[in-house]
Amino acid sequence: MTAENGNMVRPALLLFAIVLGPTLARADFVIHHRTESQSEGLTRNEDNTIRTKGDLARIDYLETDYSTKGTNTLSGSRVMNLNTFDIYDWQPKPKEVVKMSGALIRQTADNTLARFAGKVRPPPPQASGKIAMIGGYQTEIYNWTNIAGVRMELWVAKDFPNYKEINRQFERLNGPPETLGLTSLDFPKLPGMMLRLDRFRGSTNLSAYFLVSAKEEPVDDSAFVIPRDWPIRDLENAAKRAAKIQSTLNVGAKFPDFNEKDVDGKTLSIADHKGKVVLIDFWATWCPPCRAEIPNVVATYKKYHGQGFEIIGVSLDDDHEKLSAFTKKMNMPWLQFFDGQGWSNKLAVKYGIEAIPATFLLDGNGMIIAKDLRGEELEQAVARALAKK
Repeated sequence: MTAENGNMVRPALLLFAIVLGPTLARADFVIHHRTESQSEGLTRNEDNTIRTKGDLARIDYLETDYSTKGTNTLSGSRVMNLNTFDIYDWQPKPKEVVKMSGALIRQTADNTLARFAGKVRPPPPQASGKIAMIGGYQTEIYNWTNIAGVRMELWVAKDFPNYKEINRQFERLNGPPETLGLTSLDFPKLPGMMLRLDRFRGSTNLSAYFLVSAKEEPVDDSAFVIPRDWPIRDLENAAKRAAKIQSTLNVGAKFPDFNEKDVDGKTLSIADHKGKVVLIDFWATWCPPCRAEIPNVVATYKKYHGQGFEIIGVSLDDDHEKLSAFTKKMNMPWLQFFDGQGWSNKLAVKYGIEAIPATFLLDGNGMIIAKDLRGEELEQAVARALAKK
């Protein structure tokens, strides 16, 4: 479940889902789609079934990760009110319902707008003139790059039945309309039904989306009934706490130290690397955008480690063996903190991490000199920092 800015977001923060309430006299729809992502030979698939009825929607998802040993799967359901944007997200493991208010979703949208304030909105998708057949439909390929620099190729079928109404459903599923056309597609402006979408960062294919089916079909009200015997965890206070913490972790601020043990039981803290340029990297093996960045991080480490560059990884994994096998395969020799708690990772909670990859580049005194660097930006920032030592 990736956001269009190329980050893996805590599931309950995704603007896909829905909450109980009255339904309006709109047609019901059932939509099936599939997403595939690959990085360094590792594959992750996500299958989704979306059911919409009036102002309500439900998404049932199944994620399959073929990263290292065997297969890892994650399934769950998400219900959302498309008018208020309230979200209820439930997963069988652990057995709980996670609630997020529409006000917090709006705040997330406002934060996105603030992040790109002053930047020119990207133009709408542009037709390439290239034609391809998909599932019996003739499609034209469109090109689009969002404001975060993620390039996309869209296969659009102009004769897909009822595509205008289906696109309106996708528009509502993508959250507050003010962010449409900024980081996510403005579906109602597409001249047909998008049957495939490939997302790229540079020349790296981050993921491919495929529409399996989409049609008007009756949906029963029972689809939106949340399990009454499951405990509910409200994320609003946690998200507010995370936002407050993040507001203190700005460039020029001191990065609060920690005193933990790495995966091998050795002492781990920033103070141990005083005088070095240090990258704090929050990531996970199951995160496609994280995996896409690993070659860049490895190359930077190899080039500058001997000059005083160090990395401390904070893994949001829950399987020690899988993490160990992955880091060995990817030639990641740097220090790692792991406690097996996933999104509840001790250091991720301490620093208010709600999306990964999240990185902080520190100077020799532990001061933040850059954040969330990607690709060549990381190498350039490390080189500049080392030159100032």
